[in-house]
Amino acid sequence: MREWSVRFEIRLPDFVFSEDHADEVVDALKRHKPAVSYGAHTMSASFCVGADSPMRAAESGLRLFRSALEKAGIKGLQDRISGVEIQNLDDLDRSLKESNVADLVGVAELAKILKVSKQRASELARIPDFPKPIANLASGPVWKKTAIARHIGSWPRRPGRPKRTAATSP
Repeated sequence: MREWSVRFEIRLPDFVFSEDHADEVVDALKRHKPAVSYGAHTMSASFCVGADSPMRAAESGLRLFRSALEKAGIKGLQDRISGVEIQNLDDLDRSLKESNVADLVGVAELAKILKVSKQRASELARIPDFPKPIANLASGPVWKKTAIARHIGSWPRRPGRPKRTAATSP
């Protein structure tokens, strides 16, 4: 048997969740390491269950979530689940250790990646097919590094200065 993290979300447009509802759901799930969040018309609960498969984890978690909602006075609405996530704890621990912030680059980093000057990097960034920055800060534009890498893969780079055509005199 493995331990699983399960998350259930319920969305009820005609019902207003309160802090008391959330506290009661937490109390009902306290043996399962719960975390509950809520908004005006939504509530989600993440907690742990033991099961030998993801399907059994989902079934067990759903029973526990329905029971917790009922104990919180939310009756007859438990079948309005709008989201479910299931993950074994090993994978969850691994994903929590990974950064969820995108690698970002500014003009200086872009110049280094492209092996050009900052001035040339700024010029290239103004070309219509160049990736659009995700933000324009006071210090300049910022791009996702992955967007730049994708662009480089399809960039028909021609190093050096373009050859000038000789002007012909009459």
